[in-house]
Amino acid sequence: MLVIRGYDETTGEFITNDPGTRKGEGYRYKYQILLAAVHDWDHELGQDGMTDEEMEQGRKALVIVNK
Repeated sequence: MLVIRGYDETTGEFITNDPGTRKGEGYRYKYQILLAAVHDWDHELGQDGMTDEEMEQGRKALVIVNK
């Protein structure tokens, strides 16, 4: 699970904790890169694997938690 910790308006980057990368703590993604990659997972389609096209059809979804 990717956790977005913040957004740097100066660089246009999301600041994340991404366990899927080697340098995941504080890893930065450009705005457009992250939004292009975020998709809601369809568990029924995902049982047998999904094509890139099927994956991209998932809606954009984020859970926002504010303390």
